[in-house]
Amino acid sequence: PQDDPRRRQPDITKAKHYLNWEPEIALTEGLELTIADFRERLHKSELL
Repeated sequence: PQDDPRRRQPDITKAKHYLNWEPEIALTEGLELTIADFRERLHKSELL
């Protein structure tokens, strides 16, 4: 669809302003943690 960009870049300005929210983990670190978690879950499911 036309309103579905290939690369998303969300703007968290409103979350920072209205909710006083800041990300606690950098994107790269979060991705690394997520990938490690998925790998661990896959490994555990293969053992069943």
